Amino acid sequence: MGVKIPEGVVNLMRDRNIAFIATIGRDGYPHVTPVWIDVDDDCHILVNTATSRVKYMNLKRDPRVTISLVDRNDPYNAAMIKGRVVDEVKGREAEEHIDRMAKKYLGLDRFPFRAEGEERVLLKIVAEKVISVP
Repeated sequence: MGVKIPEGVVNLMRDRNIAFIATIGRDGYPHVTPVWIDVDDDCHILVNTATSRVKYMNLKRDPRVTISLVDRNDPYNAAMIKGRVVDEVKGREAEEHIDRMAKKYLGLDRFPFRAEGEERVLLKIVAEKVISVP
């Protein structure tokens, strides 16, 4: 069971802010990558990636994540979220979601960076601890 995400943090995720997600690498060190971020009506944090990416392989071993998110218009408005991946969705839903993210972040109807044969996965993350500033 997760914690309630404050409305201000939900708004940060709904805006075009880039987040940074940290996963735990095979060597035990954090692996940090920038990601587009979203939130669903059930307050799952949504991150879309390819199954070939290091962060996805790390999450298959250990579902824990830390997410850092900063307001693009006010760097003193930020949030840090600790949580874990509780579900993943592949196929059509993941493909449709990455297209919605391309619309949100790039203003494009279709995600332009698809690689041939790449499988997308939509990660659903439950927040276990949320710290927001201010």
